Amino acid sequence: ALLDPNGGAGCGIDARVLEHFGVKVIEINAEVGYPEHAIDTDGIDPASGRHMLLRVARATARERAHFGVAFDYDADRGNLVLPGHTEEAIIPPQKVATFNIALALTRRMLRRKSGKPLAVVMSDSTSLASERVGRSFGAEVVYVETGEINVVTRMHQLRSEGYDVPVGVEGANGGTIFETSTCRDGLQAALSAALAESEPEVSEAWLLHAGVPDPNGCEPGEPIPLSRLVASIPANPNVSLRLTAPPLPHAVVKKRLEAYFADRLWPELQGRFESFRFVNFEGTTVSAERTGEETGGWRVELRAPDRAAFVFVRGSRTESGIWRMILDADDEGDFQELLPRARTMFDTVSLG
Repeated sequence: ALLDPNGGAGCGIDARVLEHFGVKVIEINAEVGYPEHAIDTDGIDPASGRHMLLRVARATARERAHFGVAFDYDADRGNLVLPGHTEEAIIPPQKVATFNIALALTRRMLRRKSGKPLAVVMSDSTSLASERVGRSFGAEVVYVETGEINVVTRMHQLRSEGYDVPVGVEGANGGTIFETSTCRDGLQAALSAALAESEPEVSEAWLLHAGVPDPNGCEPGEPIPLSRLVASIPANPNVSLRLTAPPLPHAVVKKRLEAYFADRLWPELQGRFESFRFVNFEGTTVSAERTGEETGGWRVELRAPDRAAFVFVRGSRTESGIWRMILDADDEGDFQELLPRARTMFDTVSLG
C-alpha cells in the first residue's frame, strides 16, 4: 500500500502499524509539519484544477502498490485510491463508507455466532446506497446527526439494548467506526482495504451476496483484486455542495426550506414520487420536530415504490453563513430533476 500522511499526525507511525499487520508500505510526504498539498484531501487542487487525490493515485500506480491512502492532518480520515492516472482511480468517500459496511457485514454473516439482531449506525448525510447494503444483510439502519461522537454513542447504546453493531459510518467523509472503536480512524480504513484482498473467502461471499457470482475468473481461494471489489459496491448519484448565505438563525432557514418545498417543489415532483417527509437529526435522536437551537441536520426524504432520494442541509456551527447541502438519489433521473431545484430552493430561502 502507498501511504500519504501529508506531514500530519500519521507520519511514520501508521506505516509501522500496517507493516505490523503484514502490509508492505511505501510512504510519501512523511516529514512531520511539512504538508505537500492541502490538508483536506477530498477536494480540488486550485493550482492544477484537478482532484487533490489524483497525485496519490498516480504515485500508487508508479510504485505498483495495490491501493493508496491519503490521511487528513490528524489522520482520523483515510481517503482511498486505486492505482491509476485519471480521477476514476479515486474512490469517493460515500463509496468507501459503503465498502466498509459491505465487508464488515459479510464477515459477520460468515462468522456470526450470537442470535442478537444486527444494526448499523449512519450519519444523516450518508448515501442511501449504504442503507441498501445494510438492509440487504437484514440489519436495522439507525441514523444520527453528523459527528463521530454521535455515531459512537449510538453504537454503544444499541449494544446495551441487545444489538450486534459491527460498524458505523459518516458517509460524507468516508469515516468509519469498526466494532468497539471509540473514534473514526483512517488507519482502520486502510486496514479494511488490505483485509479485503487478504481474505478471499470474505470477498467471494460479498460478491455472491451482491449478485456477482463469478469474481472475474478467479479460482476459489485466490485473492480478488481490490479494484474488482470496489466496482461491485453500489453507488448513488451524489453531490456535496458548500453554500453561503447571509447570517440567519438555523431555525429560520429550515422553516423557510420546509415551506418552500411543500408549496413550490412538491407540486413539481409529485409525478415522480409518492410521498415526502421532513426529518431532523439532533445528536443521537431523529425526529420530525426540532428542539433547542435547531442547529442539527435537516433532510427532506422523497419516496417512490422502488426508489428514494433526499436533500440534506446543515449549517456550520462555527462559520456563520456557511451551509452544506448533500443530494442523493437511487435514480439518475431523479437526481437530475432534484439538483437544480434544490439549489434554487436554498438560494431563494436564504435571501428571504
